Parts: sequence; C-alpha cells; structure tokens
Amino acid sequence: MFGPNKVILAEVFNSSTHRSNNFKKLYNKVISAFRRQWEILNDFEILFIPGSGTVGVEAVVRSVKAPIDSPTYNGRFSEKWRAMTSLYNTDKDYNLKKLGFEVQFETSLSKLNIFENISIVDGISSFPYYDIPNGTDIFITCSNKQLGSLVGLSIVFIRKSRIDLLKPTDVSYLNLSNYLERGSQGQTPTTFPEFQLNYLLTIIENFDLKKHRENIDKTSQLILDFVPKEFIVGDLMYSPCISVKKNFFKENLGAQLYNNEYSNTYQIFTYSHQFDDYETFINSLFHEK
Repeated sequence: MFGPNKVILAEVFNSSTHRSNNFKKLYNKVISAFRRQWEILNDFEILFIPGSGTVGVEAVVRSVKAPIDSPTYNGRFSEKWRAMTSLYNTDKDYNLKKLGFEVQFETSLSKLNIFENISIVDGISSFPYYDIPNGTDIFITCSNKQLGSLVGLSIVFIRKSRIDLLKPTDVSYLNLSNYLERGSQGQTPTTFPEFQLNYLLTIIENFDLKKHRENIDKTSQLILDFVPKEFIVGDLMYSPCISVKKNFFKENLGAQLYNNEYSNTYQIFTYSHQFDDYETFINSLFHEK
C-alpha cells in the first residue's frame, strides 16, 4: 500500500505497429505534450527507453563519453549508481572533464538533495513535484511514478546544447545516440509498445502540476500531523515519500505498507493513491493507538 507506483485502472490498445506513420505521429504528439506542460523541456531532447527508470540511468551512464563522478549523497540508489558508474568508467575518455551525477530525491532516506550545475540528475522519484535543477544537462525520470502512467518506460531529457556529451551511435541498445537518431524520425531503435505512448499522451495532456503538488502537500500534512517527528526518518517536510520507523506501527498495520529494508522503515509515497485512502489508513492507526 502507498508504494512508489501510481495506482491506476487503465484500458490499453494497439492500433498500429511501431514502424507505422501513425506511431510516428503519436511519438511526436507525446514530445509536444511534454513541452507544452513544462516549458523548460523546449531546451531538451526527450527520449523514451523501454524499461524502468533504472534502465534509463544505465543508458545514460553507458552513453556519455566522459567519466562520471559518483553521487556524493548517501542512500540506496546513490550506492547503486556508484557501483554502476564504477563499472562503466573503465570505458571512458579520461582526457575529458568528469561529469557530476546526483540523486535529486533519495527515497530510501526521504531526503531532498539541493544542488545546481550537476551534469546528470536522477529525477526518477522527484519529478515533477520538484523542478529540474538549474544547470542540469541530462535528467532521468520514468512514466509510472509521479506522472502516473504505465510501468515500464524510462524518460531521458538531454539538453540540446550538450548532445556532444554522448558517444556516437553503435550496436548497443543502451546507446542514447541511437535513440536520439531514431527519435528525430519519430521512431525508437527497438520494438516499442504503442499503448505506452497512447496512455502517456493522455496523462501528460491532462496533467495538472499545481493540483499534483497540492495533493502531495495535503497528504504529507496528514501524515506529519499524525506521526510524531521522532518516528520520521529524513526531512520533516512535504515530499513525495515520507519514511516512518517500523516501531511506530503495530505489526498488523505496518505490514500493509511499502517495506524499506535499507533503513528499517516503512515508506509512504504521497502520490500513489487517492487522498481518501490515506485518510482511511490514518484513521485506522488513530483507533489502534
């Protein structure tokens, strides 16, 4: 309950193949919808990579020419990316300046990391509640968390003026230059699930950022009002994820929540359900206390 994926009920359909003209039109419609919703994205190329947000991160780490500095902040995802950058840095051009890499919102610690002018930013759990940090060259997010679309699509934004960061095209399906080249034709390098784009288009066209942020704030306030601060792990602030120490809950209630073994907490993602669901859960806790 209250996990990182938005709870949705969706009808999906395919009406054409991913090499058809209809797919190309759909692909370009989704790109345009993103840019209408977030003006900053006019400065970025937008790439869709089938797979989770983690696949998008690996595609970025594999695709840039320069070596990457490991994330400086602690947390489960920062540690994963340290291991990944170490793996791929063996194949980088060390004559080039290193690229900074940070996680904007570390859900394992419910902590927002504040920075600017970092080349690569993991925004998988932060976007769009938090803005893309100033000076970011490459930003990674996904379809199924805050955006509320279907699981299985990584989205990478690359600043148009920094396309030179990428290696040339090659045979790898993790090479973002391949996605950039095919994207200019309204295509992707691999067979792509058209229903993903159909559903994502509907989501983005109807996305209300102000309401989205207000809902997260409202849910966060509900939780912070009820849970004493000594049981909160991380920042005491409105956020997409609030971590609560497991010993706050009776076992029968805590077991319903999203388990975070990394820090011995339960995580409550404040966007994944309707507000009424959070109220019902908090009321059940109130009666148990």
